[in-house]
Amino acid sequence: MSDVLLVECVSYFKSNKEYKRVFTKVKDKYISIGTFGGTIKLDNITDGEKSALINLLGQKFYLNKSNIIKVNDLVESFKDTKFEGVDFYDFLCLYFGEQIKIKRDLKEDNRIKRENFLEKLKNYTDENVYNFVIDIFSSKSSGSYNLVSSKFNDDGLGNILLEELIHLNHIIRKTEGESKIRLAILASETTNNPHALDETTFLNKILTYYLCKKSGAKIPTNAEEKNALLYENNILKDDLSNNTLVTGVYAYSYDGNILKGHEGWNNLSDRYEPFALSLVNLNKLDILKPMNKKVIILENPTVFMKYYELLSKENTKFTLICSNGQINLSTLMILDMLSKNDCRFYYSGDFDPEGLLIADKLLERYKNKIEPLFYNEDNYYSALSSEIVSDKRLKQLDKIKDTKLKIIAECIKKEKRATYQESLNINIHNIIKEEINL
Repeated sequence: MSDVLLVECVSYFKSNKEYKRVFTKVKDKYISIGTFGGTIKLDNITDGEKSALINLLGQKFYLNKSNIIKVNDLVESFKDTKFEGVDFYDFLCLYFGEQIKIKRDLKEDNRIKRENFLEKLKNYTDENVYNFVIDIFSSKSSGSYNLVSSKFNDDGLGNILLEELIHLNHIIRKTEGESKIRLAILASETTNNPHALDETTFLNKILTYYLCKKSGAKIPTNAEEKNALLYENNILKDDLSNNTLVTGVYAYSYDGNILKGHEGWNNLSDRYEPFALSLVNLNKLDILKPMNKKVIILENPTVFMKYYELLSKENTKFTLICSNGQINLSTLMILDMLSKNDCRFYYSGDFDPEGLLIADKLLERYKNKIEPLFYNEDNYYSALSSEIVSDKRLKQLDKIKDTKLKIIAECIKKEKRATYQESLNINIHNIIKEEINL
């Protein structure tokens, strides 16, 4: 067979677009079974395709009166044309402009490419990152597998993926100490690109998967969970909307080796005025100190203001923190910084599944530095709400670990009703004196 004849053959069939779908089906069949056998089916076959096939196959197609064609008939049909000497495989390769490989060969090629990639990865990254990638390739149904496979195929060799994973390795090394680092600075110092860890980037996504595996955490479903995951791994993300209302918190930062108080916030604390601290604020601070070694954490703003108004009239005042219905990242950062002092936390929240879960998480995190306020059966039954707690919400109570809170959880399961702090008929002044030793 001459190259001239092969080129002429390809040119002839390419000039008639009615053959394109036919040969595409043949190519797919060959890749699948590794031989020119079996049949192909042309759904919704057009009149033009029928005419082209009659010209090529003659009576074999005409008499068949079907859209199903034997692949071998197509191969053999070349022998009845001036292209008799053309090898059908060579024809298909030139027609599609590629070396067509069967699945078995493609699989072997991919295996070799992946082995070469992993060998390079082992040389350029630490064992933890290398093993992380090995686990991803072993778990083909995971979201991380789809992410990594797609990046691997960007250049067909994995070189682009390797570059990204080397960046990931530098990021992990940078965050393994005790000090925290802001996200944009981390990106800039490890990749020379401050936007390399922006939310939609591959590096941000693979870092999230890595941190979840490392921490045994679920993939974050919202920004708050994502911020918390990063924070737990020494990465801080600026966010003006993530803030916490406080009273009686003193803020300090280092200027070189000199610790300086924040004049504005500390003046507000001296006057016992409430103010908000955001992640942007907190990222600039090194130390937070409480007032008189007592920190009262309150679940909602209404109760926060009750405590604030009461303590404003007292000679001895305490630090107040408003979690605003959830422990967001700014609240967590404030409590972590305050917990480094010789102080004690007290948490007061609602008697409902969500309130108990918040209390339980705080008790687990701060252990002997914190205790719950008002969580007893008498207070629960003193102001039962008429609202029925759904079975779905009640199921959350099974997660409670603290013994004291489990007692309240059983009460809620039994009554299927909640009690809210605002409705408690208690003398806050007396309780504070008895439980916090005002």
